[in-house]
Amino acid sequence: MAGDVQAQVKDTYRELASDYDNVRFVRICASRLVDLTQLQPGESVLDVATGTGHLALAAAQVVGPTGKVTGLDLTKEMLEQARRKADAKGVTNAEWREGDAERLPFPDATFDAVICSSGIFFLPNQLAALREWGRVLKPGGRVIFSTFGKDNNQYLAELAKQWQERYGLTVFEAPTPLPDPNQCRRLLVDADFTDVQVLSERHDYYFSNGDEFWTEFSSTHVRSALAKLSAERRAQFRKDLLTDVEKLARPQGICRTLALNFALGRKRQ
Repeated sequence: MAGDVQAQVKDTYRELASDYDNVRFVRICASRLVDLTQLQPGESVLDVATGTGHLALAAAQVVGPTGKVTGLDLTKEMLEQARRKADAKGVTNAEWREGDAERLPFPDATFDAVICSSGIFFLPNQLAALREWGRVLKPGGRVIFSTFGKDNNQYLAELAKQWQERYGLTVFEAPTPLPDPNQCRRLLVDADFTDVQVLSERHDYYFSNGDEFWTEFSSTHVRSALAKLSAERRAQFRKDLLTDVEKLARPQGICRTLALNFALGRKRQ
């Protein structure tokens, strides 16, 4: 991973580690990926960019005591949270490794499946990363990753961006977000995977009020930018943003659109 992007990712997620479980779309995406991968008892799984371990812990339940899940992440603070959750749940078939998704510290043909939830768009060389993921897969093994679709977080993201600009906030964004399913498909084909398919799905959810929205919003990558504001300016930013956000409320609440692409492929036999 290019050094400058890697450093930004580590700095951003180091600050998020303690509250990252407040972000609901992470849990939704991880759960769906585990379903789509169709894991079997006894399989060996690599969860790339595991974060606080949502996906890895769910996968560990499916593969059972005869299987094994390895959660890999750049950020040790995220991995510490994952370890704590694993210990609290009594999970013994998961391990946690600090490492780079583009240079995996594993031998060839180690895993039955490589899964990456909402992480590939942070990688400067996505094609090289997918070839590396293919290297550690057993013949016939599966790769699956997710990205955000074109209509992801409509309205709320637009409002937030407007207020971020007014307050002069610079927010770290993924360099190559891959919203187009065809981009995902092409990457897998170019990386020499077969049986390629990309599913575009919606998994919208609702915040009951502005405070609930703020809890999630302030637990995302915007946190580093917010931390640069004084307490008074941060409070005013919150008030201004929530005034607009709450105008979007409907009987069900405030809708957070969640558009996702799930890209699947298989290593050649």
